[in-house]
Amino acid sequence: MPNYDLIEGIRLALSKGYTLEQAMMSFYNAGYPKDEIEEAARILLYHPSQILSHPEKPIPEEFKKPIRALPSSTCLAETVAETERPRISQYGQDYKTANNIAITALIVVLFLVFAALAGILIFKNELINFFANLFQ
Repeated sequence: MPNYDLIEGIRLALSKGYTLEQAMMSFYNAGYPKDEIEEAARILLYHPSQILSHPEKPIPEEFKKPIRALPSSTCLAETVAETERPRISQYGQDYKTANNIAITALIVVLFLVFAALAGILIFKNELINFFANLFQ
């Protein structure tokens, strides 16, 4: 059963100029389940002109049918893989990659700072003599 509040909320966000992904991420960040957001976005994406503001009005069966028919000779594993609903949005998966790169870079910088500090502490007498001779 589709969540009509989500459908209308996404439709309202789209009418205000937001992209579908921005609207979906907004509802995801607000705590709505991914599956409900996907279902609402899919209904709006494939059937944007349908009026859905009345929950008592059921969705026609033709809208519930899969978009692509499967051949009858496929094995069960292929059928399950092909009948899964495609994701419209990745829900921030690109951000995870960027975060991992940033964390790795910060760890490398931290390691270099500690190595420099250790070098200064180990060779402090040599550094003092070097700078003393440099300015004489």
